Amino acid sequence: MSDMDYAIDRGSMTCFRVVTSHSKQWWSARDACTSSDDMLAVLEPVEKAKFIYEFMNTNYVNHRKLNHFFYIGSKRPQLICTPPCGWSSSDPDYTWLNGQPVNYTATASYWHANKPDNWNAETVLSIRSFFGFLWDNITPDTAQYYICERPLIY
Repeated sequence: MSDMDYAIDRGSMTCFRVVTSHSKQWWSARDACTSSDDMLAVLEPVEKAKFIYEFMNTNYVNHRKLNHFFYIGSKRPQLICTPPCGWSSSDPDYTWLNGQPVNYTATASYWHANKPDNWNAETVLSIRSFFGFLWDNITPDTAQYYICERPLIY
């Protein structure tokens, strides 16, 4: 698939575009999606998470041997701390770019073990190929691939 191709999830009425031709920091990835009338992928309801998980494991299997990250549209407020910055139960939760909180219970099967851990100010979510396309929290300042979405309109 090319970066211009959309994968269509008719169940959630969503089109997804996986960008692998170039990488960007999280904020730039968000802006790149927006400039194309998309948004970084919001993977709730859980059916959207399932679709992307299956799609990535089918179409991007060659990435599994590599340690690629794909930004998705969830973040939490930046915390100021001296590394290592571990997670505590009082830290703000992750929210999707649409303002909805991440439902940890509904999406539990899509998280890698012991994630999110919020180590070292990891404030955004990604899908990590080396983890079998499970979710991981990472810092937003490293250039990574990303996944955009837009509504399916007939």
